[in-house]
Amino acid sequence: MPWAECDEVIQGNMAILVGAKEPEVTLMNGLTVTQHLLLLSFYQPSGKRNKILLESKAFPSDHYCIESQIRLRNLDPKECMLFVSPREGESYVRPEDITATLRSHGDEIAVVMLSGVQYYTGQLFDMEAIAREAHQHGCIVGFDLAHTVGNVELRLHDWDVDFACWCSYKYLNASAGGIAGAFIHEKHVDAKPVLTGWWGHEAPTRFKMDNGVPRRAYVPSSRQIETAHWLSRGFVDSKPLLGQAQDSDSQRPRAARRAALALHPGRCREGH
Repeated sequence: MPWAECDEVIQGNMAILVGAKEPEVTLMNGLTVTQHLLLLSFYQPSGKRNKILLESKAFPSDHYCIESQIRLRNLDPKECMLFVSPREGESYVRPEDITATLRSHGDEIAVVMLSGVQYYTGQLFDMEAIAREAHQHGCIVGFDLAHTVGNVELRLHDWDVDFACWCSYKYLNASAGGIAGAFIHEKHVDAKPVLTGWWGHEAPTRFKMDNGVPRRAYVPSSRQIETAHWLSRGFVDSKPLLGQAQDSDSQRPRAARRAALALHPGRCREGH
């Protein structure tokens, strides 16, 4: 497998696993770096629409990433981080409370950035319903799928999710340092601004040094946000994922979900 094409061998399988079209998926970096790159493009605060909605007790890296993205825009995280929380005495965030928050604050929310599966409680959020409701209020919708990919069935494209990111060392078994992934819905493939590098450009002109010559700059897919190859999607990071990705298809998470429902029918409902 040529190192320069190492991620392309996995990309199709990964697209199947997350329920996406192949050009909507790319592999690069680690999770938090990928999340930063996505938020640089999708978090565009304007006027009172400057908030990011996340769950309370989100995974710490998510919290820190969102906080720093807000500070990067010279805004105050205390004002711009909006949380959904379980009710007192409860462990899970009620789906109706997410809906209520979107309806009461929708015109203030720039981005919804929730987990697919909450890392501490194991709650599976209804991503399709959240995306549908959030879009009605003009919000961009993204998910951290670190505890979701390879664990439950996903249909990111059909659910109209705007963007998502994930790591591969948990349920994809790529081990520590495994490469991360990103999804950008095809309707956003020309999203701007983006931070780019060699691998965010089309292959025929990627290594030309005539910077002043007009050329098609961006790969027309989620890969436009790839900044470099050996930093973003190196062979050593990609190789551990290869066997897992080739062995994965959309049926495995579905079967795992059916088994979970059969074992714990009272606890594994949608939204729990």
